[in-house]
Amino acid sequence: EDIDVFEGESATFKCRISPAEYTNVQWFLDKTPLHTNELNEIQSRQGGYHELTLKQLTVKDSGVVTFEAGDKKSSVNLFVKALPAGFKEELKDTECTEGETAALCCELSKPDTAVEWRKEDKLLHPSSKHEMRQKGAVAELLIHQLQQEDAGSYTCCTRDQKTAATLTVNGR
Repeated sequence: EDIDVFEGESATFKCRISPAEYTNVQWFLDKTPLHTNELNEIQSRQGGYHELTLKQLTVKDSGVVTFEAGDKKSSVNLFVKALPAGFKEELKDTECTEGETAALCCELSKPDTAVEWRKEDKLLHPSSKHEMRQKGAVAELLIHQLQQEDAGSYTCCTRDQKTAATLTVNGR
């Protein structure tokens, strides 16, 4: 039966053949023959059992897994689903002085994940006041020329998750 897994996980496929001592067997992913390596583990067990474990799967590994023994074959679909992006490093509460630039920074589990920034519940847009940067998995909000009214709660949101921190602005 079809197998659904998330990226980064492993999937194991089992097949039994008769006669058990038949050795002309091959596993395929789509049309590519598979061999044992650091990501694929192929085992033949007693009683005609054959096992394939695919490790550290990526979305690109989705396809048809086939076991062939001579002219006989058996296939199943492998679906590898993308994990939602999360935060490897959350925003941290920050304290700055009026007139300075505050930098709020977080790191995502996946590079180039779309994020939006909010102050309290208000969506922030790029401006001379708010500068949004993203390089790989690191997202950063710069708040220039700090004033008392810039103090408050800031949130970085992905489609599925968010992280928040408080910005404190001290007088000069």
